[in-house]
Amino acid sequence: MMNRALFVVENLTKNFGAITASNGLNLEVVEGEIHALIGPNGAGKSTAIHQLSGEISPDSGRIFFRGEEITRWSADQRARRGIARTYQITSLFPALSVRDNLAMAVQSRDTHHFRFWRQASKDPALRKTVDQLLDAHELMDIAELRVANLAHGQQRQIELALGLALNPKVLLLDEPMAGMSRTESLEMAERIDRLRGSIAVVLVEHDMDVVFRLADRISVLVKGEVICTDLPEAVRVNPFVRDAYLGESV
Repeated sequence: MMNRALFVVENLTKNFGAITASNGLNLEVVEGEIHALIGPNGAGKSTAIHQLSGEISPDSGRIFFRGEEITRWSADQRARRGIARTYQITSLFPALSVRDNLAMAVQSRDTHHFRFWRQASKDPALRKTVDQLLDAHELMDIAELRVANLAHGQQRQIELALGLALNPKVLLLDEPMAGMSRTESLEMAERIDRLRGSIAVVLVEHDMDVVFRLADRISVLVKGEVICTDLPEAVRVNPFVRDAYLGESV
């Protein structure tokens, strides 16, 4: 993999009382790749994502983004510089339409985003941008529907579109298939697959079929530490990974 490193994580440590969630965690994510983080429950995957996005500060260690140290940057600073994320639980505005949710995301990336939110229908330039996003993400048919009235899979698709509305360099996906049916998971996997090569994706996901289908590389976390980073084929047969999962399917 010859692409330039986007994220470089050096020796991150994060403790919550007596629990060590990150234990000297090291990670490198390169441009354009889909990089999966897998591991047993409690391995520290979500804590790692929280530290990359800036929602949790490490106790020690450093994080670099595009060669610049961002360890103490806020989540808002990171979002404006090209780091977007989604959550295990949808974080949409359920009372608003799909269009208005996307309009708010587009306005938030504006340098003057502290102005009061205006409805997309009253701003021609904003409406044009939102229409482009709706079309690109195959959401035009449900654009005027309230998010609260949509199926769970549709809400997850909208959340993915919201993250991409920020024009990120890297997208952090925390269990994007959570709560989905098999059909919905396959549709989401196809949407993520289309991002390959255009932006970097860091994927935390429990569905191993999806992980091995999508990932260019996989990092395995155990007790807050990356025990291996390799191609999916190599991870699948790695005896240390199998031992770490104590017989779980990887």
